[in-house]
Amino acid sequence: MIFLLHKTDKPVLKQIEEKGFKFIFLRKESPEDIIEVIGHYKSDLKTLLFDTDLPIYFDPEAQLKFINHSCKVVFFTFWNNYKYLAHIIINQNPLSLGQEYHTADYTKKLLGPDYMIFNDRIIELSQTVNIQSFSYPSTILISFGGSDLPDRTLKTIKAIQLLDLSIKKINIIIGSLYPHEETLLKYLSGFRYPFNVFKQTNKMAEIMSESDMAICAGGLTLWELALFNIPTAIITYTKRENLTADFLHRMGLGYHLGSIKSLSCEELSQKITKFVGSKEARETISRLKEQINPNGKTIIANEINNLNLHD
Repeated sequence: MIFLLHKTDKPVLKQIEEKGFKFIFLRKESPEDIIEVIGHYKSDLKTLLFDTDLPIYFDPEAQLKFINHSCKVVFFTFWNNYKYLAHIIINQNPLSLGQEYHTADYTKKLLGPDYMIFNDRIIELSQTVNIQSFSYPSTILISFGGSDLPDRTLKTIKAIQLLDLSIKKINIIIGSLYPHEETLLKYLSGFRYPFNVFKQTNKMAEIMSESDMAICAGGLTLWELALFNIPTAIITYTKRENLTADFLHRMGLGYHLGSIKSLSCEELSQKITKFVGSKEARETISRLKEQINPNGKTIIANEINNLNLHD
């Protein structure tokens, strides 16, 4: 396997190297640069897997160029507003089950939570944890991904500061690209509750396993928390997050507190108060867990391997 990268952070490169995979930096984001790499590594690049939101790769002409260079094309995607000539498209989001996708006749569509990808440690630990019903949580997990540019982390902490709860501990996870670390740590120096801050941790599964409640952005972390059956509230920021969280909330599969753009600390505090220990919070995450196939990556791997078996 070869990873084709334009820009990324050091922890990602470290993970790639530790797994023994090659990586190549593209000069720019363009189909032409990828085709140039295909020419150099033709025997190693039989299948192209795209995990991107950049429109240039969704252009049917670009997809056709890859296919004409004897490559099978696979898209991990969220969007259904493109024409796909790819051999496989994958969207693990439950929202995708009600969407129409415009594809070639040969395109295989792997849609919905049967195709979620989890690491083995998440799967292993989630099978040993049994979250009980709590009147109030004892340990809260807060995680908003690798960068959290709008700083939902700090606003959530400030909202919790306004609450009077019997909290044993708050675990705060920030990513390597989080730009507000100094401000966060300064605020936490006067925080009323015990807390831990983990930066770019590889102990995510263990931290989840000791949590009674969580607040997150609604991406992969939400699905992981669902495997643990941990009542989880979602605070959104991007269009993708809003679409997902609104859908899950309507379907009774998620608990959406709202967009960070419109929530004041006081409003967020009030919503967290309603969420904490609520029956609805426990029921929504349990329903979401029932939708998820923890072995989705095996299904995906088999489908991708089958592409090259039927040349």
